[in-house]
Amino acid sequence: MIVFSLPVRMHQGDIVATPNDIGIRVSLDQTEVSLHAPAGCPPGSLSAAALLVRMRQMGLVVEDSVHGAIDEFIRDYAGGGAALDRVVLRAVPPVRGEPGRIDWAPGLEPDRAVPVEPGPGQKQAAGTDHYTGRTYTRLKAGTHIGRLVAPGEGTPGRDVRGGVIESRGESILSRLDASIRSDAQGNLTAGKDGMLIGLGGQYRLADVLSIENTVDFATGHITAEGDVVVQGGVRTGFKVHAEGSLKVHGLAEACELSSVGDLFLTIGMAGAGRGTISAGANARVGYLDSVSATIQGSLIVERELVNSNITVGGSLDARDATVFGGEVAVTDSCRIRTLGSEAFRPTHIVLGDVPLLARQSTESLRAVKVIDAKLAQLAEKERIIRLNPRLKPQEREQLTELAFDMQELQSRRQELSGSLLELQNAVAARRRLDVEVSKIILPNVKLTIGAYTVLFDRPVRGPIRIFWESSGRLLCRLGSAEPQQLETIAKVTREGSAEGRSKAA
Repeated sequence: MIVFSLPVRMHQGDIVATPNDIGIRVSLDQTEVSLHAPAGCPPGSLSAAALLVRMRQMGLVVEDSVHGAIDEFIRDYAGGGAALDRVVLRAVPPVRGEPGRIDWAPGLEPDRAVPVEPGPGQKQAAGTDHYTGRTYTRLKAGTHIGRLVAPGEGTPGRDVRGGVIESRGESILSRLDASIRSDAQGNLTAGKDGMLIGLGGQYRLADVLSIENTVDFATGHITAEGDVVVQGGVRTGFKVHAEGSLKVHGLAEACELSSVGDLFLTIGMAGAGRGTISAGANARVGYLDSVSATIQGSLIVERELVNSNITVGGSLDARDATVFGGEVAVTDSCRIRTLGSEAFRPTHIVLGDVPLLARQSTESLRAVKVIDAKLAQLAEKERIIRLNPRLKPQEREQLTELAFDMQELQSRRQELSGSLLELQNAVAARRRLDVEVSKIILPNVKLTIGAYTVLFDRPVRGPIRIFWESSGRLLCRLGSAEPQQLETIAKVTREGSAEGRSKAA
């Protein structure tokens, strides 16, 4: 008969057997008990009763199902020709309670259901926007943001030694950053000023929204009342808006990027004619290709500015870059390494103006014209009514209403006229011309400088500086040579001149 070794104390993972004995293995997590019979035991030498005694001495739960499992193990072992392993006891798993959650204050839910992009051959459901994202709202310290809901208790389980396996649902407290405070009643408040952010199941208040990957269907559009940093890129069709600064370290495709503060594109944007950028302060980019951009401050381009429509409210610093194709309007100084392309692609640079203020002036002037048209219509209505020498009460009421509407329109026109004058004065005060091209200006480059049009029809090697003389003439300096008139190296025409009128015709 087989003699079993019975240690005084058992430990998790112990194998209880001497050579040629039956080993009893308990899993480290106390969820399984298995038997191991080595090869070569004589037939009929295994004892179910002895195994049951050993299991009880080890503190294991021995139920009816274990008796049957041991009997089956012994039958299957049979002649003992081969080793045999078999699980004979399993823990009773718990039924987990519902996980804890947060009932967020209305409008502050940091999580959202992300729509799934339609698969091949599938149509997008009517009214469904697969790009929809969320707004990250900036909160003041002390703002009530929600209430904790305790997890459910569930039904406890039992391990193989009769121990209780916890069934309570997962608490959400571990997912809350220290910036979110909770009281004894489970009320949650903002512990600091910041945006309420929920990413990766973790919740916090922060000044910076950091997107670890790419802005795509997993995030949707992003609007944040603070700074935004995107570690990856931004896919085509998506929008990112930051009330603070915006940094994108990966490639921006044909997307919409906007910031109230500075904007940084480490790689740049391949806009495909649909990408747009709006920066309320300065911008720094690796390159821009087929992009429409409005930069309120200055723009730094590290490599290329290609086929893009750019308006810069400050200076353009492309001293290490090539600028060709499209149209670039610059208010302040302009530093470029290479201007134009070897393929002579048309390139238009607008200088000596204040494009952003000029745009506002144009919009104000357009609004004044609209008001004038409305005033003319109201005046005509008034004239027609007054043709009747004996006005009815209804007509007198119409005249009163017309007089009120005309007074409102005239007041609005006066405001716009005052703003228009201020804008025109500001444009005149800020207008300047300071252009430097360090390497070369290639053919088919056109400069619009106020009323002047400058066309380069042959290569001009740098360094070249273009500026105004005190008298208003356009001058250039090649290297360290004396200044000369710009028309010596390019074709210069002025709006209103005979040549200019002929060209326009």
